Amino acid sequence: MSQQESSGDKSVEQTIAELKQQHGELLVIQGPAFGTLAFKMPGDADYARYVDEISGQGANKYAAAKQLAMSSRVYPDPDGIAAAFSKKPALPTVIANGLRKMAGGDLEAQILGN
Repeated sequence: MSQQESSGDKSVEQTIAELKQQHGELLVIQGPAFGTLAFKMPGDADYARYVDEISGQGANKYAAAKQLAMSSRVYPDPDGIAAAFSKKPALPTVIANGLRKMAGGDLEAQILGN
């Protein structure tokens, strides 16, 4: 993460560290085509909307993934995220999968009986 922000004052590393302090755990994705992207764990309402949108018949799962990513975005600004999505169209689904895991979607449950 050696890029500089447009202000030139802070490195991306410093910005991400500050965002971690503010939001806690972050999903950070880096690539040469789009730089650094950071997302906070989705809130209950945003995650519930995502699940509802992907569950329906004829659901537009790509649009739902994009909406979840945008609602969880903390870095860069929305235009920067949109530019990254234009360069790498599969990013929203990769991000949504990472956010699902952050929200506990990869936890295993154990049923205890008598």
